[in-house]
Amino acid sequence: MMDMLRERWKIFTFRAYVLYFWGTTVSMFGTGMQFIANSWLVLQITGSNISVAWVLICSSIPGIFLSPSIGVLVDRLDRKWLAASMDLARACVLIAIPIFWWLGSLQAWHLYLISFLIAVGDQVYNPTVMALIRELIPKEMLLSANTTSGIANQMGALLGSGLAGILITLFSPVIIMWINAASFVVSAVCILQMRKGILLPTPSENRTGNGWGAFLGNLFEGGTYIQQHRDIIPKYLMMLFLVATLRTINVLLAPFAKGVLTVGSKGFGYIDAAFAAGALCGGFFLPMLVRKFGRNVIMTAGMLGLSGSLFFFACSMQLWMAMTGYFLIGLTFQVRLLYLTSAQESIEVEYQGRVHSTFNTFFSLASLGIYLLMSVLGELYSIRLLYVLQGGLILIAGFMAFWMFMHKEEKRYVES
Repeated sequence: MMDMLRERWKIFTFRAYVLYFWGTTVSMFGTGMQFIANSWLVLQITGSNISVAWVLICSSIPGIFLSPSIGVLVDRLDRKWLAASMDLARACVLIAIPIFWWLGSLQAWHLYLISFLIAVGDQVYNPTVMALIRELIPKEMLLSANTTSGIANQMGALLGSGLAGILITLFSPVIIMWINAASFVVSAVCILQMRKGILLPTPSENRTGNGWGAFLGNLFEGGTYIQQHRDIIPKYLMMLFLVATLRTINVLLAPFAKGVLTVGSKGFGYIDAAFAAGALCGGFFLPMLVRKFGRNVIMTAGMLGLSGSLFFFACSMQLWMAMTGYFLIGLTFQVRLLYLTSAQESIEVEYQGRVHSTFNTFFSLASLGIYLLMSVLGELYSIRLLYVLQGGLILIAGFMAFWMFMHKEEKRYVES
């Protein structure tokens, strides 16, 4: 335990990381409230469960069309300025919702459009900041950095989710938009302080020039890199299963809390906060478990544990059971950090943006398919049944992880 704490503390000797840690904690505080507010607000306006799915559908579209080109930008432009500009842009977009609300003209399509624009910023920000961390933090410290960042994210999300239901009850969902916008501004200020000057991730001698032809050349280089390093594909495949799970539970949670458990906005916030609490614990103990049992064992066990957690949550009848199930889902979902870290370690710094964004295209396509499917199935079948089906899908992924990471490792050990 003491070794784990010393290793965790060591990451805070990097000034750039400390700034990122506090920026992302504050930002996730706002984002944790944002999901609750968006879902509840659109349900109030439309009265239809399918509206929550449409909000999420709009948020998945940018990744399908923009991800490959975003990857080129991440690998060509200064990542510090790119990430900060996306924070400020998302803050400006969010302010539109309170304005429409106070004018008495807020409609569902406004929320769909805002979700789309925020997602555009997310699609640029996420691979940018991931590559920025890989750029500034030594490779051997990446697992500590990612798990500690996960703790920061979930601390913010936990506080935000728990507070969101109370603020919605006391005031209105739109006040959360102001809070989230302010959190993006704080994040931008922290990112701008992470390092001085301008640093282009791809050295000038490795560039193919400027213009449209050079842009396409950089784009194809990313695809070639993936073909030459196929060992990263299974890691992203598992992340795809995890993304699918997160998208599914997101689109189902609001109708489940409101229509099945009948716990209101407070209960909705408490359940979502339980996920953050579980993820917080998972992120804290993950390095210790990896050190004791090995990375491949935890990568496999985490998928199987997530499957069991989904089955338990599907059977919940009361608020405490739902919170316990969502806590376990958040706890086991942190296995995602192992797949992410393993992928980061395998990819050279100058290709981080293009590789991650290429796979993010598939993540976005899968997300869109899930949202469309859930918008239909949510009206036709029991929400409990849909949670069970998602648990079955993750169970299959767990067996796949065992084959790809555990079985093959044992086979290589025997052959050697």
